[in-house]
Amino acid sequence: MLSDRLGRRKAFIMAGFLVVSASSLLLATSRSPGQMLIGRALAGVAACAWVPCTVLFCSLFPPERAVQATAIMSFSSSFGQMISNVSGGLIAQRLGTAAPFWVAAAVAVAGLLVMLPIPEEKAQRGGTPSLRSVLAVMSIPTLLAVSLVAAITQYAAIATSHAFVSIYATEVLKLDLAALGMLGFAALVPNAIMAATVAMIAVRVDEKWLITLGLLLLSASTAAIPFTGSYAALAFSRVVFGFGQGLTYPVLMGLAVKFVSQEKRASAMGAFQAVYAIGMTAGPSLSGYVKDTLGIAPVFWLTGGMCLLGLLPIWLVVARVSRVREATKSPALS
Repeated sequence: MLSDRLGRRKAFIMAGFLVVSASSLLLATSRSPGQMLIGRALAGVAACAWVPCTVLFCSLFPPERAVQATAIMSFSSSFGQMISNVSGGLIAQRLGTAAPFWVAAAVAVAGLLVMLPIPEEKAQRGGTPSLRSVLAVMSIPTLLAVSLVAAITQYAAIATSHAFVSIYATEVLKLDLAALGMLGFAALVPNAIMAATVAMIAVRVDEKWLITLGLLLLSASTAAIPFTGSYAALAFSRVVFGFGQGLTYPVLMGLAVKFVSQEKRASAMGAFQAVYAIGMTAGPSLSGYVKDTLGIAPVFWLTGGMCLLGLLPIWLVVARVSRVREATKSPALS
């Protein structure tokens, strides 16, 4: 909201680089759990820079190409995660566990230096933020719909990739730590590939079809996990899941700002991330309750079913709004 109020994005991105550098330095030199906790908290604050960064990048594209812009951003993010996952382990193995944090601090400073000469055209000021204006942005039908679907996809990602896939792999398939690491990588690669593909086809394919295919892939690959009896089968399901993620997230993120006027895009993107964070929080807790009461297989079946439920807001809200806008060719919502 403050970014919209000032009409500036670059300053917040540069602040994000500074905070992530401080976070990395603190993690590299920490000598107690308390220091590490503060370092991680700073990393969370720095992650907020993703909002103005995405909005600034999207401002370089016309509204009808918002999905293409966010797909490029999503690909860059996935590619960076792949590089850091591989290099971080190698650096820690050769130079010690603190070394990846020193490298991260240096990369953050490099990002800050790269950002310095980039010009920014000041966006129209959005006025003083108020509860009414925030609620007005969050009540935009398309924003609310794609945010809810994003919450579902984040629930699925956290409940599987960051929690119960590893539990299933170790408790049921008896896989070792090396195999677990490859399972995570198996989802990242197709995620990046599909995000790059979406960037190329977004202007030619209707968003609702991309999201529909993505949700179907997420649902099928998740519900099939209890039927995988080998490492190869489980890895294949994670590859399919990665393709589903690469199809859904960048499209949903693009739709979050596509129908919103430029001066309110940061507020819209912030609302989008706030809503999908609910899915990230609910993923481990609700799935843990299901596992304790019903077993691990229902965790994946429930998650797969929730991905199918995500089809409802896409076809009931987003598809309808798209048809209306195509018919009227009206400007972005104010």
